[in-house]
Amino acid sequence: MVGKEFAADKGQHNFRLTQESDGILIGASNGLSIADGYNIFADDAWFQENMGDFREKYGLRCVLHGFSVPMKVEEKWAFVSRLVKAKAMQDEPSEIMKNIYALVKDKEYFVVTSNAEDHFVPAGFEADSVFEMEGKLTQICLCCRSRHLRIREV
Repeated sequence: MVGKEFAADKGQHNFRLTQESDGILIGASNGLSIADGYNIFADDAWFQENMGDFREKYGLRCVLHGFSVPMKVEEKWAFVSRLVKAKAMQDEPSEIMKNIYALVKDKEYFVVTSNAEDHFVPAGFEADSVFEMEGKLTQICLCCRSRHLRIREV
């Protein structure tokens, strides 16, 4: 089998395994975010359209770059706030997240993710069954000075 036939067969096989399993462990990282249209490494159309002013002013080439470039505190918060609003505070879960939840909602499951967009719980996953190892964009810490740490819930 090649191409679509192989993918369809593999998808059916994986679906069957999911249905037959007593429990599911989901590991999610950048690939899930990228499939969902969010690529922290890309200078793509979304980044250029939504962060174009930061891109021009600071020479940013991706979201991740924006976290490492020195900016005034107010500008850093503007960057982070815009990112959080666009990527972590969605009105409706994406189709991908709805589909993943539909596969496991009647099973014992646990999610381990390095994604910080906080998309699992809004899609229906139990908060106690999701470990976001790198935190959430909606719970940001920024160091304003080396001796002062501010934590803000967005």
